[in-house]
Amino acid sequence: MTLAAVITALVRPSLRSAPGFAFSAAKMGEGKSLQADAVAYISTGRSPAMMSRTDDPDEMRKRVVSLLIGFAAHAGLPLVGLTTIAIEAQMPG
Repeated sequence: MTLAAVITALVRPSLRSAPGFAFSAAKMGEGKSLQADAVAYISTGRSPAMMSRTDDPDEMRKRVVSLLIGFAAHAGLPLVGLTTIAIEAQMPG
């Protein structure tokens, strides 16, 4: 997964669209942020913009919009990290 993320980040400027990547683990402290930082450092030479999750939908929208404005203002921040995203899985049936 990390190799695919690095390659995608390196060739992203030549692509019309590209997938996002998620690093998951069973508990905190298993290196998810380290993986994201490694992808960013290898592909861009700098750390990614990091954003934490909030339960308030309006606040989350404001954060995402401010990141997008930052992209436009700074000629495109190539990578953004979202930390602590909890997804509840539901089994069908």
